[in-house]
Amino acid sequence: TDERFQATVTAVEAELRSGPTVYRYHRDDGLPGGEGGFHLCTTWLIEAYLLTGRRAEAEELFKHLVDCAGPTGLIPEEFDPVTERALGNHPQAYSHLGLIRCAQLLDQH
Repeated sequence: TDERFQATVTAVEAELRSGPTVYRYHRDDGLPGGEGGFHLCTTWLIEAYLLTGRRAEAEELFKHLVDCAGPTGLIPEEFDPVTERALGNHPQAYSHLGLIRCAQLLDQH
């Protein structure tokens, strides 16, 4: 219910969310290649939606995250929403931990 938290969620949506993914940042980090959306950031937004009473949005974003899993059910570190390709480390434990946590939270609420 904190206004600062609500404002943070709104800012993340406006500045860092692109379709089914959330970026860590949009700036030149000095590394070659582009940064994809970071699945762990997406799981944070799912949790934030639940905390702010936006269950339908949390469920929709969770479904998109599950859809990002490959045919083996494994989730990469990053996702490019333009090319719809997996990027980064694959599989990525943090992505799976975030997915599991969100599944548990959705089940509890």
